[in-house]
Amino acid sequence: MSEPKKCRHCLGSGFFHDDPCLTCGGSGIDPFLWCDACSASGQFGGRPCHACKGLGRVPVPDSTLARRSTKPPVTVDHPAHYGGADNVYEAIKVIEAWGLGFCLGNTVKYISRAGKKDPAKTLEDLHKARWYLDREIKKLEGVADAEP
Repeated sequence: MSEPKKCRHCLGSGFFHDDPCLTCGGSGIDPFLWCDACSASGQFGGRPCHACKGLGRVPVPDSTLARRSTKPPVTVDHPAHYGGADNVYEAIKVIEAWGLGFCLGNTVKYISRAGKKDPAKTLEDLHKARWYLDREIKKLEGVADAEP
């Protein structure tokens, strides 16, 4: 049998929309080992596969499934892309310590996370930071509705 693989439903996180994955029971591991002998077809030489008894798969042992935590990943409190709880320069701590308002706070937030939350969106984060900075500048310059 093949090695356990990530659950196809939750992609190995063990959670689907912040709830334990129903497919893998929160383990993040596909609950079945797919049979290598019959390439998961259940047939070998025109007969039911001897290794999987014609099922194409066998359940993963409970001991393998139990090795995953059922605690959801940290996505709200102190996520790593903002510096994490132990970092004195975590974005929210800096924004609050400096007393920044909404626009300048978002400017700092997007600059601090650029390339960390999603490396493919680094440029987008920097554009967002610029948008908030431009909005603050226009507000200070007295532009009527502060729309950039």
